Amino acid sequence: METVLVLIHPITISFIGTLIFSILGAFALRKQIQKIRSEGARAVSIEWNLVFLATFIALMPYGFERDELAPVIQCVMRAPFYVLILQLLYKYRHGFSRIQKLLGVIMTITAAASFFQPTLVATGLLWVGVFAAAHQPWKIFSTESTEGLEWQLFAVYLGSSVFWAAYGFATHDNYIVSWAIGYAVVYSVGLIVYRVYRSTDS
Repeated sequence: METVLVLIHPITISFIGTLIFSILGAFALRKQIQKIRSEGARAVSIEWNLVFLATFIALMPYGFERDELAPVIQCVMRAPFYVLILQLLYKYRHGFSRIQKLLGVIMTITAAASFFQPTLVATGLLWVGVFAAAHQPWKIFSTESTEGLEWQLFAVYLGSSVFWAAYGFATHDNYIVSWAIGYAVVYSVGLIVYRVYRSTDS
């Protein structure tokens, strides 16, 4: 009975869920890198990747502050892929715009600030990330292309969002519920828009 209680404990559930989606997310990001190398990067949002790199970096000090391993695992398993993706985007898009460079500077400062205010920065970036992620469906729509995009990234991140929404409801954590639903809506729209314009590309 004690084993069952441990398995259904919220901390255990969140750790297992985070670990599973960290692994799936890492595989999807690896495929994203391969897709950019094989197709190009016309439809890939630089803004989304800049904000998510900062977000995953911020999860490391956040995890240490709260004595939680799961956020640290998220950082270790995903942040390096975002560094590689941004390098490829810089190469294939022939540099970044002034606004994108400014955003990069802001996100660098924000990531650095997470080592001094881990909880404030990490939780803030989780909400900022919703709007950054929404830029990806918009990028597909504005370019009328899916060049360089890996659809499995949308699918894995949608699954992760649904998991966290369910976790938030179960633990009565409205903050988690709010951003998880936001992400779920964005990634659902992303999959739909991807499907529409993937057919056009074909």
